[in-house]
Amino acid sequence: MRIVNTFHLLAAGSKQEGSYLHFDLDNISRIELVINIQKLPIADKLKYYYFKYDGREYTPELPLNEDVRIVYDRESLTIAYPGGYVHLNKYSSRYLDMFYNIDAYVSKLLITNKEK
Repeated sequence: MRIVNTFHLLAAGSKQEGSYLHFDLDNISRIELVINIQKLPIADKLKYYYFKYDGREYTPELPLNEDVRIVYDRESLTIAYPGGYVHLNKYSSRYLDMFYNIDAYVSKLLITNKEK
């Protein structure tokens, strides 16, 4: 996992710094995190998403200012969150990005390696 920072040019030459969590899934069987999303960017001015896998972006409805438990499971190829889940269909990418341009606190992060 790494935290990636990016810069976006907005109107009048201003810059907005973005970041996201970038996971290399090759040796990961499970990711569990608890996140508290503080605020979202204005969608028409700055792109954001919660999950990106194999070029597809997912932004399910998640509450603001509450602890939310997110679980990626390699065996079922799902990302579970309160009230639903995203099914990733097949293991077609080794990378998973989470919480692009999201202002949030991560209070728990557990990464389980896959068994060899």
